[in-house]
Amino acid sequence: MFYRFFYPFSQNYFCYFVISTEKQYLCISNTHSFPFSKMKKTLSIVLVLLFFQCLKADYMDHRNRGIDSLEQVLNTHTDLSADELVRIYENLTCGLLPTDGKKTADYARKCIALAPKSKEYKCIANAWKNLGLTYYGRCVYDSAHECFLEGLKVMEEAEKVKGCSQFHIDDEKAGLMGSIANNYNMQGRVHLALDYYLKTLILYQKIDTKECQVICLYNMGELYLELGNFEEAEDHYRQARDIALLTNDSLIVSMPSSGLAMTLLNAGQYKEAEQNARYC
Repeated sequence: MFYRFFYPFSQNYFCYFVISTEKQYLCISNTHSFPFSKMKKTLSIVLVLLFFQCLKADYMDHRNRGIDSLEQVLNTHTDLSADELVRIYENLTCGLLPTDGKKTADYARKCIALAPKSKEYKCIANAWKNLGLTYYGRCVYDSAHECFLEGLKVMEEAEKVKGCSQFHIDDEKAGLMGSIANNYNMQGRVHLALDYYLKTLILYQKIDTKECQVICLYNMGELYLELGNFEEAEDHYRQARDIALLTNDSLIVSMPSSGLAMTLLNAGQYKEAEQNARYC
């Protein structure tokens, strides 16, 4: 039986979850099949990378930001304040990140250079994060880690400033910690990744961002599965699925449901595995 679900790593590919009592496969498009064990890690990392950049509350703002319009403002206005420039540069890093790593890094550095003149802490921290993600995308993990830590330092400074929104501080810190977790995940440093996913989860629970909680729990489930701790993996998948069902977001629901279905399948609980696979 095939249950189709979409992993957002390409607009041209769909994945198919196969329920079988003998083998588990992920199928990319309609023509290529790969053993699940070989594909699981790669797809997980793609998902966690997209998570912290694409599933935030302001995702649509990032995606629809007028890059040409913002660059035109920079070219035609010479009287912009430091705060205005920081906001524009940060917006450009968010808009360009999926398509142009070089320009993303250039604008991030311009944004960061204005930090001594600006109090736009969240924008500056996000510029550090996006700069880190350009290194992350090229597997330069040490440099990525340094950028994420610099972003956290900015938010620590913001916490000392009266009037800064604690919600925005916690939200940005969670995104940075999640990026550190992803970075450790890619390097196979599983226990450190779990530690940072837990720190991230606590912050997202504090600000009640359910979608982000789901993916933290999902990735923790993936890592426990990698460690061979099937009981913890199943528990985290279940927690993630239960929260996901409250979001009414089919993509969010499909991720922990697929992990739970696979875990149950391996345990021989075929009926419940099939029930969860129907969410995929």
